[in-house]
Formats: sequence, structure tokens, C-alpha cells
Amino acid sequence: MTLDSRGARILAAHKQNKTLEILDLKSGKILSPIEVGEEQGVAVDREGARYFLGNDDDHSRAIVDSKKLAQT
Repeated sequence: MTLDSRGARILAAHKQNKTLEILDLKSGKILSPIEVGEEQGVAVDREGARYFLGNDDDHSRAIVDSKKLAQT
């Protein structure tokens, strides 16, 4: 799990169900899960515009646009 302090969100990668779950801290609601594959670990770029996820098993990665909440 990772905190996106600029976006006021908690990010959790779920390898088993292949999604990125996002909790909006302002509303207290979970946003729609984003399909990212079997990624694990989440990092937020310095501007807070993108979320990076990586998969240690097959060395793949996913990048999610934090505004559109979709993979780029």
C-alpha cells in the first residue's frame, strides 16, 4: 500500500485479483478498481500524476494516470 498525499488517496495493488484499488481519503469511498494485471507494489511520481506498479515474477509494469484513473 502507498499513500498519494497530493491526491489524498491510498493505493493498494492486489496481485490475485489483478487490480489497483484506490481509497479516496476525502470522501472515504473506494474508487472503481483498475485492471493492471498481476502487478505488486505501487509508487507515486513526484508530481502525483502517475502511479507505477511492477511485477517481480515476469518483470512487467503498469502505469496508471492518476487523473483519468486508467492505464497509460
